[in-house]
Order: sequence, then C-alpha cells, then structure tokens
Amino acid sequence: MSAQPPAPQDEQPETVSPAPHPAAKKLPIPAIIAITAAIGLVVGLAGGLGGMYLYTNPIINQQQSDIQDLNTSLDSVKAQLADANEKLNPQEDPNDTGSNTDASGTGETAVSGGVEMKVLEAGEQPTISFDTCGDGCSNGQYGPKTPDANTKYWVAKVEVTNNTSSPMDITCSYPYEIVALNSKNQKYTPIKNLYQVEGNPECNAQLQPGLTSTVTYPFQVPLDAKMVAIAFRDVGDVYSGTGGEDSYSYIVTDPNYMVNR
Repeated sequence: MSAQPPAPQDEQPETVSPAPHPAAKKLPIPAIIAITAAIGLVVGLAGGLGGMYLYTNPIINQQQSDIQDLNTSLDSVKAQLADANEKLNPQEDPNDTGSNTDASGTGETAVSGGVEMKVLEAGEQPTISFDTCGDGCSNGQYGPKTPDANTKYWVAKVEVTNNTSSPMDITCSYPYEIVALNSKNQKYTPIKNLYQVEGNPECNAQLQPGLTSTVTYPFQVPLDAKMVAIAFRDVGDVYSGTGGEDSYSYIVTDPNYMVNR
C-alpha cells in the first residue's frame, strides 16, 4: 500500500498586518506663528478696507457739499459782477426819450423826458398871493403871504408842456421834480400847497398830453441866498411803466452863470 500524502492540516488564513499609520507631525512653533500672522493680516486687510470705505464716504460727501457751496459762492459772485456791470454800463430805457436839454435865460425852453419847461419870469418877492382859507382848503379869496423869519421868497413863473403819454396833476401829484439852485449849487424845493397860490391849477386838475399850463413856484430861501437857476426832472409814470430821467435839466435865470455838466 502506497503511502498517502499526509492530509493537510486545517490551514489558517494568512493574516496581513495593517500598514502602520504614519506618525502625525507636529508643526514647529515658528510656522504656527507665521500662519497666525498671515490670517491676522487677511482679517486686518478686510476690516481695513471696510473701515476705509466707512471713513472715506463721509469725506466724499463733505467734498460734494463743499463743491455745492463753491458753486453757490460762484453764482453769488457772478450776480455781483453782473450788477456792477449794469451800474457801470447801464442799459438805456426804451421809454426814455433821451432828449434832455438845458436853457439859459427866460423864454428859453428846456426838456426833460416828456416835460418841456421855460421860465417866464423869476426873482425875489416880499410876499406871494395865497389863498386865505388856510392849509388844506380853498375859498377863492387871496391875500399876501409873508415868508418866515430870516427867509425870503424867490419865485419862478414857468410854462409847462406835457409831452408824455398820460395826464399830469401838477399841484397835488408828482409828475416831475423841480428845485431852485443858488450860487453854491444848493437846492431848494417849492413851498407846499401849490394849488393855493393864486393863478395855479387846482388840486387834481389834469394837464392832458400835448397841452400847456402856467405854474408859479415860490421857493422860501435864506436871506443871503443868490438864486441863479431852476432844475427839473421827468420822474416817469409807474402806472404806464414809463421810465423817468436820471439827471436834471437846467434853466439858468442869472446871465452871469452857466451850467457845467
């Protein structure tokens, strides 16, 4: 009998040892510090950019506000320059005739805008013929009126022609300005209540365009005043929008004097 090979013993499966895990490496302290610093830098940059926006935004707003203020200031300067230019180079009023003329001596006509005037007579008078009713009334009765103490009357009788587009109330309104001048170029206004001077137009009497009226202007002046001229100026009409004159027209009543403009 041949020998039988030995029966194999119960084989145990070969066990494989697990691969060894590599040992965890510890970072050196300098590397940890470097990483921490890098993270801090990133966080700091992010926060800095946000803070920069928050900081710069008010500055931008302030700069915009400053620009608006600057524009406002420039507009103000432009307005002031325009006003100064207007004063230095005034535009002519389209309603201003510009036909102002002076006169020398009685009977000569001077013109201011739409008002023509000539002096018929002028000189000192001890009294004037004035309504005896008193201030603010008229009874048609006239008597001599003397000037106040230390004064005298200098009286100019003039002829006025209305060449404007509207009626004129000469004695109770203000269609033109009129003054008397002495040798020192001092100006005097007429007495009040011109309608109470004998021969003058009544209060509210209207001198129509194109018509002429005679008016007596008494001026109360110092005793030593030497009166030499009258001056008048068309003041315009606010209702019709007609512009007035800026300067006087003169009528010289003393032949020893002349107008120097």
